[in-house]
Amino acid sequence: MSTLSLTRSPRYIRTASFTNATYFKLELYIFTGVIGDKPATATYTLNKDVINNETSVTFEINELVRDYYEINFNGTYTSSAGQVLWIIADVTPFSATAVGTLVSTTFLAFDGYTNFKDNANFNYIEPALVTASSIQVLDTDYAIIPVNAEIAETVNFKLNGVTVSTHSITDNGNTNQKIQYITSTALNVDQVDVVYDSGAKTQTFTVEVVDECKYPVNKVVFLNKLGALQNLYFFKKSAENLDVKRDVFQRNLLNEVALTYDVYDHQSKNFNIMGNESIVLNTGYVLEAMNDSFKELLLSQYVWMLRGAVTYPMNVKDSNIAYKTALNDRLINYTINFSYSFDTINNVH
Repeated sequence: MSTLSLTRSPRYIRTASFTNATYFKLELYIFTGVIGDKPATATYTLNKDVINNETSVTFEINELVRDYYEINFNGTYTSSAGQVLWIIADVTPFSATAVGTLVSTTFLAFDGYTNFKDNANFNYIEPALVTASSIQVLDTDYAIIPVNAEIAETVNFKLNGVTVSTHSITDNGNTNQKIQYITSTALNVDQVDVVYDSGAKTQTFTVEVVDECKYPVNKVVFLNKLGALQNLYFFKKSAENLDVKRDVFQRNLLNEVALTYDVYDHQSKNFNIMGNESIVLNTGYVLEAMNDSFKELLLSQYVWMLRGAVTYPMNVKDSNIAYKTALNDRLINYTINFSYSFDTINNVH
């Protein structure tokens, strides 16, 4: 199993000690495909001098890796070619008279992050790539759970304790297989079990199937904390708005010869008019166990909204969220403000 590196947080490499070292060379390879596709030439080569007579140094690599992701979503749940990356860090020590032994370290990189409380170089080793223990799904949709194919072995969707849809996980070693979106073949489920560690352990999620008969349902897909696509449904009232920005200048309308002007002309003339549409969505009642999902939505860099067969890129406008609990709020509903991630008037050059 590869060491998972969540690259929105730092990943430090401390080199082995080398007597009389003067500097260490890091050759960093960032690529997709299988591990045997390692490029002949390093993506980055860094030299770092030792200080204060130390015999080792520390490199931070994740800041360099993040430029190489290609995150996209068109309504189909697949691990795109650039959503997961291989990282190979080859470190060679040098002294004034000798060259030390190359030490190679391999990471599997997801575009996620760890928390401050996790401390440095935290390794996430759960099979499912969702942190909240509960999920919701529209009654006409199939439940989806993203998993790390290097850890997960079987995904079982259950109803009343009985398995109604089961899926075995296979991994061919390619980065486009490392995150897999496992979809139930049964509409009505209330639990997902992700089995791992040779069948000895299970990660369990509760599923709430919601039938909304009044409001149009909006499905939001976002890249979560663990670098996987995750669904959130907004079942209740939505409201759309248009924000317009414009510049204005004062025109000279006077005909200096006839000493007259056309009273139907615009003296105050608008120009550079640009509009951006936004939408306010309400979840309806959700479980307290879903709080982490809304936290990760606000922290996500990639958000989309699905309406029928159309996928819209979105931005979250809110900069804060008040966590709600059953004890304090009894019934929990979240209201989130989104803006469409494009101008209303096409200005793409």
